[in-house]
Amino acid sequence: GHRFAPTAVTLPLGASYGRLDGPAAVAALDAAGRGLLSPAALDPTVTTLRGLAHLSPAGQAADAYARVLWQEPMAGALRVIPLDIHSDEVTAAADGLAEVDPVDSHWVATHADGRQAELVVRVETSPTDLAQSCGGAPEPVRIWRVAEADSRS
Repeated sequence: GHRFAPTAVTLPLGASYGRLDGPAAVAALDAAGRGLLSPAALDPTVTTLRGLAHLSPAGQAADAYARVLWQEPMAGALRVIPLDIHSDEVTAAADGLAEVDPVDSHWVATHADGRQAELVVRVETSPTDLAQSCGGAPEPVRIWRVAEADSRS
């Protein structure tokens, strides 16, 4: 955790959560015990879910978007894969840059019941620099978000 923004990772799901209060932490732990993500992960107005550890940042954005779209708490019910060879390269390139121009990567999210959505994930640089740790100097922050979606139920 972090003293100013409590965090958690639930295992074996590998779900990362941030900005937890007491009730949100209990809900995440309870859900993990049932093999599910926290109910807050399905609420687009709450931003506690940081992503699943096995996915790249762009993949985490695609997964989170599809979970909200389909209201799916079961970790294994969704699969997101890059549609273009550059999706993972976009993440690798962004890791080494202080400022990132918007770059699109294309993903497909597939639900276990056959629903699919094609998603365009864009990495942007936040207009506000933030300290990455206590006492650290403010620096640019990268944000991955779904910019376009084409859902086929």
